[in-house]
Amino acid sequence: RVFCASLADVFDNEAPIKWRMNLFSLIADTPNLDWLILTKRIGNVIKMCQGDSLMFDQLPRIWLGITVCNQEEADRDVPKLLQIPAGKRFISCEPLLGEIRLDGKDYHVEALAAMSENRFMRHFIGASLSKTSASEAQKTR
Repeated sequence: RVFCASLADVFDNEAPIKWRMNLFSLIADTPNLDWLILTKRIGNVIKMCQGDSLMFDQLPRIWLGITVCNQEEADRDVPKLLQIPAGKRFISCEPLLGEIRLDGKDYHVEALAAMSENRFMRHFIGASLSKTSASEAQKTR
């Protein structure tokens, strides 16, 4: 697995188109690798990829993740993430600035990562896992 551009944002408005095209060409040339791309600009993904078949065709091979810090960002960006035909989806909550609740929503996200104070982490994990998994997680704390 390759966590790509961990200190950059591939879908930033200021990222050069040529840079993004080179990246997606590399992704196409390495079919045995899983590529993880994290963005704060999930609303740009389709807009930036749909005009280029190479980039758009690679989306199902990518693990696409978003960074959210609070409930407002999660409510705004998780639905956008779910609209993209990525191979896998993940959410990174760094820094986690408040409680984020995903329970009661029809979301399927493969992975979650959170960094914050324990009280937020506990609420976040408890809300995000099934009841069985949450009770198992409580036993390991």
